Amino acid sequence: MSIQMLAPSVGAATESVRKGEGLFSRVIASIVAAQEVRAKRIVARQLARMSDTQLQDLGFTAEEIHATRKNGALPSSYWD
Repeated sequence: MSIQMLAPSVGAATESVRKGEGLFSRVIASIVAAQEVRAKRIVARQLARMSDTQLQDLGFTAEEIHATRKNGALPSSYWD
């Protein structure tokens, strides 16, 4: 989590207040973002353990599987 996310600049803070986004909303958004990152890590780790056949059954293309094995991470298209 970046420092900017924890302590936004004054301009950003006043702009978000004008938009109706208060401190509580920003805290909740930060928590949600952190949980999404954690979930993506867990999913990526589990998919890395799966065989190529299992990944194909889930709808991954051969190119995506190859890229996953080569880079050790899921292709960005998976998260879109």
